[in-house]
Amino acid sequence: MLRRRMGGDVRGRRVLDIGCGRGDTLAWLQRWGADVHGTQVSATAAQVARDLVGSDRIFAGDLADAAYPDASFDCVTLWHVLEHVPAPLSLLTEIRRILKPGGFVYVEVPNAGGWAARTFRHHWLAYDVPKHLLHFTPLSLTTLAQQAGLERVEEVHSSIEYSPVTLLQTLLNAWLGGNSVLFRRLTHERVETGSEAGIVRRWCEPVVAGVLLIPVIALSGLLSWRRQGETFGAYFRPTT
Repeated sequence: MLRRRMGGDVRGRRVLDIGCGRGDTLAWLQRWGADVHGTQVSATAAQVARDLVGSDRIFAGDLADAAYPDASFDCVTLWHVLEHVPAPLSLLTEIRRILKPGGFVYVEVPNAGGWAARTFRHHWLAYDVPKHLLHFTPLSLTTLAQQAGLERVEEVHSSIEYSPVTLLQTLLNAWLGGNSVLFRRLTHERVETGSEAGIVRRWCEPVVAGVLLIPVIALSGLLSWRRQGETFGAYFRPTT
């Protein structure tokens, strides 16, 4: 998607990934010839990213502290980062400052206006309180971006990485109870023992998940097609 948005050629384009994690996305873009940079608040993850794409390309800290010059980047990306940020308007305003004329930013967040979030409410995996500080609908994200001087030019309503997984765990939460036990085990998060993660949830969830996997993938695709899926992404460009 990013390559298509850049006209199919990312060679020499300066790209910044905010919350770049261990640098996997940056490494992929670097292989295609992009001039990649990233920020990451976790010092451990930042070091892994440095080892992957170059020690001078990753800033360990918040974007505001990096103090990049005006109009520095052709593209800025935030993959499931904005929901963790206490002051998203300030972040988007800073992104607007460092974007080159004609550049764009891609933002992807969990879709709190989607079918599963509205239907299953507190069972929805992506509420993930307290790690997710804020929750966005397509309208609220677009409105926030407009306040930062950014206009939406394209929407994306599916994510192979996030959409099916979020829907599957939400259904398991609603039908079997528990607090996203399977997801937390697979992502190596701490799972409470005792009644919170009893035998039924710890051992039945993988079995039920296996049965539901194919139907959930199909349902996830249908919801994305209807713009009611688990994630929402959008390309924004600076307003003139």
